[in-house]
Amino acid sequence: MCLAGRYNLLIMKKTENITSSSDKKKIHILFVISDFAMGGTEREAVLLLNRLSRDLFQIDLCLWRPVYHYSVPDDIPVHICAKTRPYHIFRTIWQMKKLIDDLKPSLIFSYLNYVNVVTGTALFFAAHKPKWICRYTTAALQQSMKGPIIWWTRLVLKQASCVLGISEGVCKEVINKLHCSQEIVKFVANSFDLQHVRELASQPLPITKKSDVFTIVNRTFTPKSRNKLFFNDLVFLFGHYKLHSKIY
Repeated sequence: MCLAGRYNLLIMKKTENITSSSDKKKIHILFVISDFAMGGTEREAVLLLNRLSRDLFQIDLCLWRPVYHYSVPDDIPVHICAKTRPYHIFRTIWQMKKLIDDLKPSLIFSYLNYVNVVTGTALFFAAHKPKWICRYTTAALQQSMKGPIIWWTRLVLKQASCVLGISEGVCKEVINKLHCSQEIVKFVANSFDLQHVRELASQPLPITKKSDVFTIVNRTFTPKSRNKLFFNDLVFLFGHYKLHSKIY
């Protein structure tokens, strides 16, 4: 099943007590993410915003910063709850709380750990209490384990209707480390635009001579990340076999 289909079913299930089959009113979703700078989570969020059925859902988007590496669909209203400095957090919580009460969405869908924590805090203070789905990646989970933020995360996640993990391992960590109920934790794998991948795969590689080796690395590394280990192995092979290399 495609990304939009999986999320359509998930959201419909989580909001089934809000909108009955006989109710023609669309389910109102408020998406929350810090910005659309380059990244896998941001790319997936935009893909989801593009693919969700407009016949079923009314969509609003809340950003902390108006940064757009990926284009947001023109039909989606964007609300900025400005946060560019750590000390803006209290203002951002208040702005998000007010936005929730003003829009009165049926569901909030948030991405990234810090955004999840702030969203959950704003939801705690809001008079309107919608359903809340938050998504966790490996990096976001690591961030939630640092210092006192783990206690804050555990507290706010008690309000979550559903916590999504991008892998079985992330789901287990959310249950064991963040003390979320197993019933609300769901595994939804990373998604991608298959058509776009096929288009890129059909394009010829810019290889000019047989000795060229082209390697693509997707982002900056953490010391223990698989990308870092993969990159170190490639550097060794390039040096050992005296291969000419270009890295993009």
